[in-house]
Amino acid sequence: MRGTFFAKPLEIILEIEGERWKQGESVRGKLTLKNRGSQPVPCEGLDVRLCRAQLSQVKKKAEGAFKPLQQLEIQGELAPGSDLTREFEFQLGLNAPITDSISSLFVCCGTGSLQLQVEPSPVIQEFVSLLLSQHHFGFKGYRFSKDAVEAKLSAPDGKSFATLDHLALRATFAEESGKPPLSVTYSFHVKKVGATPASFKVEKSAKEIEQTLLATDYFTPSGRVNFDAIGKAITEAVSQVQSKVIF
Repeated sequence: MRGTFFAKPLEIILEIEGERWKQGESVRGKLTLKNRGSQPVPCEGLDVRLCRAQLSQVKKKAEGAFKPLQQLEIQGELAPGSDLTREFEFQLGLNAPITDSISSLFVCCGTGSLQLQVEPSPVIQEFVSLLLSQHHFGFKGYRFSKDAVEAKLSAPDGKSFATLDHLALRATFAEESGKPPLSVTYSFHVKKVGATPASFKVEKSAKEIEQTLLATDYFTPSGRVNFDAIGKAITEAVSQVQSKVIF
């Protein structure tokens, strides 16, 4: 990924390795500043920053839209016709904000910015994948809310899920690095129909089931995602609801 921006007399070039990242990975790249003018230019204010921003604010070019999370400070000055190059690396935590329809991470320098496409960690993605393949839920989308990844899924077809409206799955790690415990909350939204002599009334309620998985649960000894253990945890949660919503 590459972007070229101009803040006369400077040319700003941002180069980032890769196109997509997952929570827990590193974003590596290189900044190049070129002084196209005839006078020295100070580098103050040209730090490389990892920022988070609301997409609506970016579109409006609102002042202060980009909220810095990490930065690499750039110092010194550029002589006329000279270049400056700095490599940078930003570590995405295990609970780093993912890219959704509302907000995203960006790498910024001066007036230039590049949007990062950040996806949930492979462990969280496996939860969603198994809900789809083994239990036939329908995937509706991810969002990042209250420092957690939330996946919204529609209910499977079938009489045993006739009153289940949807599932909101929330997942967050206990720490930002290493192999910490993973907290998972299943929020099953159920519809209930009440009848009166005059009308029918549909009421909705939510049943929450919480699980905590250790690294030894969600990873195999070789370090791979443990499909069997995650699948077992999902089946345990789904069965608690399925047994109560039989049509």
